[in-house]
Amino acid sequence: MKAITAADAKNAFGEFLDAVQREPVLVTEKDGPVGVMLSMRDVATLFGGAGNALAVALEERRLDDQIEHSRRQARNREIELADDAFFEARRAAIRAKIGAV
Repeated sequence: MKAITAADAKNAFGEFLDAVQREPVLVTEKDGPVGVMLSMRDVATLFGGAGNALAVALEERRLDDQIEHSRRQARNREIELADDAFFEARRAAIRAKIGAV
């Protein structure tokens, strides 16, 4: 995977976009990696053909992380336990909000 600094990406944005069409590009700053730029073809390959597939996949992952965090808190008696129906209702509300099925 090619790497490019954020400054170089900004200063040569056209070349940056061309590179992304060939392969994913890692964007770095002085403190290290800050992101990866993918072509829409790569997004479709990884997450399916829907235009919002990446957003849906990321939101699903965030939700899964939140659920696991809450379950950990419940095991440690840091919060009151919510059952799976509570989490499924939350998942359905988020899916409706982002337009997922």
